[in-house]
Amino acid sequence: MKNDVQELLVSVDATLKSMERFKKLYDKELAFSFDPIRQIWGFQETSISAFLAYFLNLKQGHGQGRIYLDSFLLFLKDRGFDLPELLTEEAKVRTEYETPQNGRFDILIEFTDAWIVIENKIWASDQENQISRYRDWLDKEKQWRNRGYLIYLTPYGAKPSDESLKRGNNKIKMDLEKEQCDLMSWNYDIKMLIKSWIEKTRAPAVRAILELFIRALENGIGGGISMEEEMSIVELIGKSENSFKAALAIADALPIYKRQIVSMFMDTIKKVAQDRGFKFQKDDNLNVRYSGFSFLNTNSSLKYLNIKFEFESSNMTDLIYGIDCDDSEIKKSLKYKEAIEYIKNNTISMKHNEYWACCDFLDTEYRNWNNSDIYLDMLRKENSNLLKYIF
Repeated sequence: MKNDVQELLVSVDATLKSMERFKKLYDKELAFSFDPIRQIWGFQETSISAFLAYFLNLKQGHGQGRIYLDSFLLFLKDRGFDLPELLTEEAKVRTEYETPQNGRFDILIEFTDAWIVIENKIWASDQENQISRYRDWLDKEKQWRNRGYLIYLTPYGAKPSDESLKRGNNKIKMDLEKEQCDLMSWNYDIKMLIKSWIEKTRAPAVRAILELFIRALENGIGGGISMEEEMSIVELIGKSENSFKAALAIADALPIYKRQIVSMFMDTIKKVAQDRGFKFQKDDNLNVRYSGFSFLNTNSSLKYLNIKFEFESSNMTDLIYGIDCDDSEIKKSLKYKEAIEYIKNNTISMKHNEYWACCDFLDTEYRNWNNSDIYLDMLRKENSNLLKYIF
């Protein structure tokens, strides 16, 4: 097995290096690093949902009419959805659609006699009973048991968590297949759908935006690997049974290695923090929502100026930083109030709420840690750009 794994890694490495040489050779003509959707406009779950909804909406300014929505419905039928004949001209597409008790839908497509809910889970974790609540809304509130469809959309087609599938306090979980909940992936299903849209799009400007969105998905979710590179790697994996077994072994080992990278990087942060006179603290599991790490001031006169970094979503995503103090006595002190007031008045982007004296998100490129660029950067330890950014 060890030799098979080594052989596969060498083959994949050679393929990627060959692609890298090609990119460098033709970069001026093809601008492989040009990714304005991520680099300028940001790449968060809400903005990604809004992008998809924009093209599904006939009333938006893409000028291509119903071709995107029709293509999407045909795509669902090919996946086994028992869809009736739907009048796409009457469709309403909404984002962040809020219901009184069942939660907020990322995308809701409303037809005269059917509803489609899309739950987009790229970085955020499932809420308790979330998917079962959505299913119940489709079944009970609208009285259309066979006309409500639920799509759970993740980077690689993962299943919802057991907690999100439970109904109320019961241990009974909803049945994904029987209750018309389909699992889809951004990295394959949606990219293939958008590729089909590109082929049908007549307006060059619209086609260019769709192509840029695929590039954003490849860089933001797919680790910077294009579909062509993915297919080359798939061919290597499928070359023999041993290659496939080696790929499975690598896939099993990869999460462990990622945790080791993060652990080593945290050790590096701790060393730098101590060298600069801070005490360093971190949570044991950084994949949990609201986990993070802190720099505590060892100077007693400045102990109210502790800096905390916290992931607002699970899987090390949506990282914010700011001044956080749990000591009610310190909060009453004049020095603390003066320091916070100074920060608020001299930093434009800083916000504050009941949990934070002041806080802000990190820049887009450093906000989400669960991606290949960040892991590679962490391996540089003291030379890491992320480390320099933090300090």
